Amino acid sequence: MGRKREIPPRPKRIVFVPKDPKELEAALLAELERLRALYEKGHSEALLHAVDFVLRHYASGSWISEAFAQRFEAWCRWEPSDLAEAFSVKRDNRRTPDMRRREELRMPIVSAIIEKRRQGLSAEEAIEQTAEEFKMSVPFVRDLYRHSPRTRKAVENLPPLNFYLRKSKTS
Repeated sequence: MGRKREIPPRPKRIVFVPKDPKELEAALLAELERLRALYEKGHSEALLHAVDFVLRHYASGSWISEAFAQRFEAWCRWEPSDLAEAFSVKRDNRRTPDMRRREELRMPIVSAIIEKRRQGLSAEEAIEQTAEEFKMSVPFVRDLYRHSPRTRKAVENLPPLNFYLRKSKTS
């Protein structure tokens, strides 16, 4: 018979009213340390409790704290059946492997295109060469590149690859 799921003790909803602010900070840090220890022992839920705790004590009253607390507490009370339902996140499980693969390719493809652009190729030439290197279709590579503005910005802000190669040769 399967092992019963262990649920770590839920964080206490205690209001600290110490006279010294250092006592409050010490108590908050102790609770976070307790949750970290539970997480490291394999209680994955402790990570969610830690996020809830941080939001409640360090971002109290913010929209994110309130929204997270409302949905997380509903999940803790077993109202929704899982976290996806609690947070109203819908995923098409039939496409999960495709989406996972797409995310794995995003950074290497965007990085390759940007490196080729730095070498003087046009965007279209860089996309075509990258598609050939990755053995992917040109439309797929173009779409991934165009719909990755944050990844592009992050990679564009990095020094060119030859900077790292030069640095390693002089080390």
